[in-house]
Amino acid sequence: MYQDATHQAVMEFQIVTPKRMSKIKAGRNLIVFYYRKDIAAVEAGIEDRKTDTGRMKISSPALTALDLLR
Repeated sequence: MYQDATHQAVMEFQIVTPKRMSKIKAGRNLIVFYYRKDIAAVEAGIEDRKTDTGRMKISSPALTALDLLR
């Protein structure tokens, strides 16, 4: 889920991938990859959202709620 109302800088980006990947340090930020074997099963819950810097794929509210319950 994407929220753009914040007064603080993002410190960690979380990305779900179909393969295992190591963390990446980019300046003061950290990019963390989470492995999900059955990513095709949740593909319908991923939305394409336009931002000021381009486009990004984000979790839908329903998929985010499911992740929080798990």
